[in-house]
Amino acid sequence: MTRTVIVLLWRLLRGTSRGRGILLLGLCESGKTQMFSRLCHGVDVVSVTSVKESSGTYTAGKKSLTLYDVPGHERIRYGALEKVKKLARGILFVVDSGTIQKDVRDVAE
Repeated sequence: MTRTVIVLLWRLLRGTSRGRGILLLGLCESGKTQMFSRLCHGVDVVSVTSVKESSGTYTAGKKSLTLYDVPGHERIRYGALEKVKKLARGILFVVDSGTIQKDVRDVAE
């Protein structure tokens, strides 16, 4: 697995209508789908470009969270994000530390 820097932005949202999901966000090829597969299914996958959002359950002990893998490609990301953002309780933003210098402007956006 590539060196990945994970920035966890966790914000407890007010109201009972918010979900219990965590969104996996980041740029293209940052390792989101591999992380999703490892956390939800316990397996590593070969590099895959996601074309739609995926969801799965991460369980730790007796607690579980729904993870949403949102595609990183700009043309797909915003539509997918609109579908799942109301289900989110937090965001896990994934950045590939090997390409951070090249992608710093996109990460800032």
